[in-house]
Amino acid sequence: MQQPFFKANGIDISQFYAGTLNVDLAPQVPQLSGIVFDGMLRWHDNFKEHFVLAKIEFEAKGRRYTGLWYYPDPATKVAHFQRASVVELLLPWVEGLEIGEHVKVRFECVTATSRDFSVVSPYH
Repeated sequence: MQQPFFKANGIDISQFYAGTLNVDLAPQVPQLSGIVFDGMLRWHDNFKEHFVLAKIEFEAKGRRYTGLWYYPDPATKVAHFQRASVVELLLPWVEGLEIGEHVKVRFECVTATSRDFSVVSPYH
Protein backbone atom coordinates (compact mmCIF):
# COMPACT_ATOMS: atom_id res chain seq x y z
CA MET A 1 0.00 0.00 0.00
CA GLN A 2 2.82 2.43 0.82
CA GLN A 3 5.26 1.17 -1.81
CA PRO A 4 4.62 3.99 -4.36
CA PHE A 5 5.02 6.64 -1.66
CA PHE A 6 8.40 5.28 -0.58
CA LYS A 7 9.45 5.01 -4.24
CA ALA A 8 8.50 8.64 -4.82
CA ASN A 9 10.94 9.43 -1.99
CA GLY A 10 13.76 7.39 -3.53
CA ILE A 11 13.24 4.11 -1.64
CA ASP A 12 12.31 1.06 -3.72
CA ILE A 13 10.78 -1.67 -1.55
CA SER A 14 9.34 -3.69 -4.45
CA GLN A 15 11.77 -6.60 -3.83
CA PHE A 16 10.06 -7.27 -0.49
CA TYR A 17 6.80 -9.05 0.24
CA ALA A 18 3.92 -6.54 0.48
CA GLY A 19 3.50 -6.97 4.23
CA THR A 20 5.60 -7.02 7.36
CA LEU A 21 6.92 -9.92 9.40
CA ASN A 22 6.66 -9.10 13.11
CA VAL A 23 9.37 -10.43 15.42
CA ASP A 24 9.45 -9.98 19.19
CA LEU A 25 12.97 -9.27 20.46
CA ALA A 26 11.97 -9.15 24.14
CA PRO A 27 13.54 -8.42 26.49
CA GLN A 28 15.67 -6.36 24.09
CA VAL A 29 14.41 -3.12 22.60
CA PRO A 30 16.48 -2.23 19.53
CA GLN A 31 17.75 1.24 18.71
CA LEU A 32 17.50 2.60 15.21
CA SER A 33 20.75 2.39 13.23
CA GLY A 34 21.65 1.79 9.59
CA ILE A 35 18.89 4.18 8.58
CA VAL A 36 18.12 4.42 4.85
CA PHE A 37 14.97 6.56 5.16
CA ASP A 38 13.77 8.92 7.87
CA GLY A 39 10.94 11.18 6.85
CA MET A 40 7.30 12.06 6.60
CA LEU A 41 5.05 10.41 4.01
CA ARG A 42 1.65 11.64 2.98
CA TRP A 43 -0.01 8.40 1.98
CA HIS A 44 -3.49 7.85 3.41
CA ASP A 45 -6.29 10.38 2.98
CA ASN A 46 -3.66 13.12 2.94
CA PHE A 47 -2.52 11.94 6.36
CA LYS A 48 1.17 12.56 7.04
CA GLU A 49 3.08 9.89 8.94
CA HIS A 50 6.71 9.62 10.07
CA PHE A 51 8.52 6.46 8.96
CA VAL A 52 12.03 5.16 9.46
CA LEU A 53 13.52 2.31 7.43
CA ALA A 54 16.77 0.71 8.61
CA LYS A 55 18.90 -2.10 7.16
CA ILE A 56 18.71 -5.53 8.77
CA GLU A 57 19.81 -9.08 8.13
CA PHE A 58 17.39 -11.88 8.89
CA GLU A 59 18.08 -15.58 9.31
CA ALA A 60 15.50 -18.36 9.31
CA LYS A 61 15.46 -21.99 8.28
CA GLY A 62 19.20 -21.90 7.57
CA ARG A 63 18.95 -19.04 5.06
CA ARG A 64 19.92 -15.37 5.32
CA TYR A 65 17.96 -12.48 3.90
CA THR A 66 18.59 -8.76 3.60
CA GLY A 67 15.67 -6.56 4.56
CA LEU A 68 14.51 -3.41 6.28
CA TRP A 69 13.18 -2.63 9.72
CA TYR A 70 9.93 -0.79 8.99
CA TYR A 71 9.32 1.62 11.84
CA PRO A 72 6.15 3.75 11.78
CA ASP A 73 6.73 6.36 14.47
CA PRO A 74 4.12 5.83 17.23
CA ALA A 75 3.96 9.61 17.72
CA THR A 76 2.36 10.00 14.27
CA LYS A 77 0.42 6.73 14.21
CA VAL A 78 -2.00 6.95 17.08
CA ALA A 79 -3.71 3.63 16.24
CA HIS A 80 -0.41 1.72 16.29
CA PHE A 81 -0.33 -0.25 19.53
CA GLN A 82 2.69 -2.52 19.66
CA ARG A 83 5.28 -3.40 22.29
CA ALA A 84 8.61 -1.61 21.79
CA SER A 85 10.34 -5.01 21.55
CA VAL A 86 8.35 -6.00 18.43
CA VAL A 87 9.95 -5.06 15.12
CA GLU A 88 8.19 -5.02 11.76
CA LEU A 89 10.43 -6.34 9.00
CA LEU A 90 10.22 -5.91 5.24
CA LEU A 91 11.70 -9.05 3.66
CA PRO A 92 11.36 -11.23 0.61
CA TRP A 93 8.82 -14.00 1.18
CA VAL A 94 10.25 -16.62 3.57
CA GLU A 95 8.48 -19.90 2.91
CA GLY A 96 7.10 -21.85 5.86
CA LEU A 97 7.52 -19.34 8.70
CA GLU A 98 5.10 -19.85 11.56
CA ILE A 99 4.23 -18.10 14.81
CA GLY A 100 6.79 -19.06 17.43
CA GLU A 101 9.48 -19.91 14.87
CA HIS A 102 13.00 -19.08 16.04
CA VAL A 103 14.82 -16.56 13.85
CA LYS A 104 17.82 -14.24 14.08
CA VAL A 105 17.82 -10.53 13.34
CA ARG A 106 20.96 -8.45 12.93
CA PHE A 107 20.75 -4.67 12.97
CA GLU A 108 23.52 -2.60 11.39
CA CYS A 109 25.93 -1.45 14.12
CA VAL A 110 23.68 -2.93 16.80
CA THR A 111 23.56 -6.71 16.94
CA ALA A 112 20.67 -8.56 18.48
CA THR A 113 21.67 -12.13 17.84
CA SER A 114 22.65 -13.27 21.32
CA ARG A 115 19.63 -15.55 21.35
CA ASP A 116 16.84 -16.69 19.08
CA PHE A 117 13.74 -14.56 18.72
CA SER A 118 10.22 -15.61 17.86
CA VAL A 119 7.93 -14.65 15.03
CA VAL A 120 4.79 -13.19 16.58
CA SER A 121 2.84 -12.37 13.43
CA PRO A 122 3.79 -13.85 10.10
CA TYR A 123 3.23 -11.45 7.21
CA HIS A 124 0.29 -9.18 7.63
